[in-house]
Amino acid sequence: MEMARVGNAGNAAYSSGTSLYNGYGSVAYEYSISKTEVTVSQYLNFVNSFGSGVGVNSENMNVMLNTSIGEVCIYEGLSHQPNVITYDSGSGKFEAINNQGEAPITYVSAIAGALYSNWLSNGASAGSDCLSGVYDFKTYGFSVDVFKNAKRSEGGYMLCSIDEWVKAGYYSPELNGGEGGYYQFATQSDTAPTASLPTSEANTANLASKNYDETARSRFTDVGSYPNSSSYYGTFDQEGNASEWTDTLYPEGGILSMPEGVVISGTYATTSASENTGLDVTLFLNGNDCDSSDVWTGLRMVYIEAVPEPSAYAAIFAVLAFAFAARRRRGR
Repeated sequence: MEMARVGNAGNAAYSSGTSLYNGYGSVAYEYSISKTEVTVSQYLNFVNSFGSGVGVNSENMNVMLNTSIGEVCIYEGLSHQPNVITYDSGSGKFEAINNQGEAPITYVSAIAGALYSNWLSNGASAGSDCLSGVYDFKTYGFSVDVFKNAKRSEGGYMLCSIDEWVKAGYYSPELNGGEGGYYQFATQSDTAPTASLPTSEANTANLASKNYDETARSRFTDVGSYPNSSSYYGTFDQEGNASEWTDTLYPEGGILSMPEGVVISGTYATTSASENTGLDVTLFLNGNDCDSSDVWTGLRMVYIEAVPEPSAYAAIFAVLAFAFAARRRRGR
């Protein structure tokens, strides 16, 4: 997974009285973010790593992972998108078909994305633990409580927060004479990207009015198919292609008028250029229950180094002060 570094810690938040993204985008630390959405092939590495611990529910064709705390669904697309992923019961392996390996994975829930994050943090190989990490499933189960109690300060891979997602896509420290600011679109532009088939032209995106794969019955393009339409930090497809789960909770009864759940960021591949309103979004900042999934929503990872707690900073300072004092005594 290729990552982009997002610096300029402590940047100002986006400010707009008409946008649902108003007040988001300020991040106090540096972090890395995957340049593209998680692909079908990348996600299947996770699924296949559990071997016989993964099976297909014969009733609804959901892919189920058997863990020490119970079963959990990690993919719901076998019956909804039969031309994207296939299951070989003989080998027990899942495979991408119809050249969909580099398309974004969808039909995954926020819970599944958090399990994938933990797996990445714990080695991303056969036998790697997916229940512990930033998201503590062993304590909180497969519920929204794992997001309420996420230990982001401990570092590792995790789903983006809304602030991290907005900053990576839209912020540039070079705007406003070097004071920093936000583009309206995640293509370093204040003009809506052009709906196009994959191209090297700047300010273009996969908007579904121009893209449909008849064989796979998919509206997605391979991730990173618009190489000259990146954000300032080098991320792709934050306009168009799949929308993406975050681990930011929205409050019950809040502006989205939905039950407590997890915010979905980004734009759907069904949008047209006229509907794609970037940071002035009024339609595509959405949300859903953390265990739900749909055809449009995928994943994008961030990686954060562990951030010491305030008490740890004090201990580090004390050690440094002692070392400095000892050096001064030796130098006398």
